[in-house]
Amino acid sequence: MSKEKILLFFTDSFPYNRFEPYIEEETELLSLNFDKIYVFPININHHEKRNVPDNFKVVDIHNKITGNFKYLIKYSKYLFEALYLEYNPLGIIKNNKNQSLRKTSLKSNLTSIYNGLCYAHAIKTFIKDNIDSSNSFITGYSYWYYQWSLINAIMRKMNILNYSITRAHSYDLYDEIKYNLFSEFKIRSLDKVLPVSIHGEKYLKDKHPNLKYKIHKNYLGTNNYGINPLIDSNKKVICSCSTIRDIKRIHLIIEILKEINDEVTWIHFGDGPLFKTIYNLAKELPDNIKYMLIGHKPNEYILNYYSNNQINLFINVSEKEGLPVSLMEAISFGIPVLGTDIFGVSEIVNDSTGILINKDFNITNVANTIKSFFNSHLNTNEFRLGVRNYWKHNFSRKKNFKELFK
Repeated sequence: MSKEKILLFFTDSFPYNRFEPYIEEETELLSLNFDKIYVFPININHHEKRNVPDNFKVVDIHNKITGNFKYLIKYSKYLFEALYLEYNPLGIIKNNKNQSLRKTSLKSNLTSIYNGLCYAHAIKTFIKDNIDSSNSFITGYSYWYYQWSLINAIMRKMNILNYSITRAHSYDLYDEIKYNLFSEFKIRSLDKVLPVSIHGEKYLKDKHPNLKYKIHKNYLGTNNYGINPLIDSNKKVICSCSTIRDIKRIHLIIEILKEINDEVTWIHFGDGPLFKTIYNLAKELPDNIKYMLIGHKPNEYILNYYSNNQINLFINVSEKEGLPVSLMEAISFGIPVLGTDIFGVSEIVNDSTGILINKDFNITNVANTIKSFFNSHLNTNEFRLGVRNYWKHNFSRKKNFKELFK
């Protein structure tokens, strides 16, 4: 008799809140590949919950956490191993050439590992009460490479889990953005660490050369919703989709549009802390630029819009990105993309899909590039078929998912 396949899926907030929309499409594939899936979100909002497949069960583990300093003694070997791998005997950070990147104190690090031990103990108790471990194969899957991946690693060390993996994106991966605690301990303890880009894979392998064999690129991906209709060659529509916050630099899109004399429509999906600022800045656009700041919409709504409304060019001018799912969604419809050359973006924005620009670009140069785009072969159905073909080979969710749990 084969063992029941159990997945413990660790998320930031999914299925609660509006964040992590890209996980929604992955749930169907997870549902088909596991008998039971327990989802553990860190952040929970009981007033806003998305639908999940029938074999998913959402677990609020927080009320099971019992802070007890005895755990520091009971699980001391994991505590000391994590700290030893993080520091050398003189207390200097290891595997990090730039010491200034490390912003956390020893006290903060001890708090982090202590919290990790408390969560691991609570989930150990949950498994004992709810899962027949002797007749189950239990996999731990953390979607992000921060706190949950540490908890996942501790549980793998405890032999609570049979197999454990984590993804790694950008904010949770690159020390230049935020220092990543206990990276060496996590990689040693987990079965695989899966950066979502080749750039991220190389970054981790360079940082942990002795653990290269555990680090493997695994692209995210999107489902097939068909091709975006390019019906009117004289129509010029630019689209962007992101949270509106500093790092996304939406204000620069407005500055670019100010220098375009053609009749252009700009559509933006997404809201955020700077929505009012962008709303007011957009009022300064000249009359030839029509714009729609649509705000937050469910991912299903956005994909449906892409299916039924012409979009000539998708644009992303973020200061920092790993490998954005928004770009994958755009090229899945055959929509050419323009993006900044940062981290893994060049793996999706290239000569086959559109236009890669410098991170610190010149506004006028990019405006001229976009004007040229509308009259170039990039704005043709033939090129768009090539864009979609690039998606099929590299960012099809079904194709990439097969590599996730190998």
